[in-house]
Amino acid sequence: MTNQLIGIDSKLLQLKILKHTANNPQRMDDKTFNGMVKSMKEKSWLLDSPVIWERGENDYQIISGHHRVQAGIKAGIVETQCKVIKGITEEQAKILVLEANQRKGSFDDELLNLFMDDLIENYDYNIDEIIDEVGFDDSIINGIIQDDKINEKELDEDIEIKHECPSCGYQWS
Repeated sequence: MTNQLIGIDSKLLQLKILKHTANNPQRMDDKTFNGMVKSMKEKSWLLDSPVIWERGENDYQIISGHHRVQAGIKAGIVETQCKVIKGITEEQAKILVLEANQRKGSFDDELLNLFMDDLIENYDYNIDEIIDEVGFDDSIINGIIQDDKINEKELDEDIEIKHECPSCGYQWS
């Protein structure tokens, strides 16, 4: 791909006309996807706008946001503001799809636990509500559980466990 700046416009588009990129390698488990649908039903579209390639007149292909578009449709959202790219080649579009799928962060388990503990202690959430609302996938939940098991081994004194998540076994006092 040549080094050039890509121009991006903003456009309100109907979700049903957006075409998915064939063989998009990004996957999302059902629990995470259903969490996104639930969030969109309750809060509308708060996540990043999809990035769309305008291939031609009324011909739009998703570069980034395949799952968000699917979840939006399932949640009953008809249209959303999109970031629209014009004037790129098929090759550039495919590279952008891979880049969008690759460029995502990951959780620091210790900071995630502290963040969730704050929600539980100060904002009247419980672990099940957080997991359900956010739609954490099993790898995140297992990381939380594993991190807690390591932290429990490091404690010199016994702490009474007051709460335990029936779904994942996460414990807190």
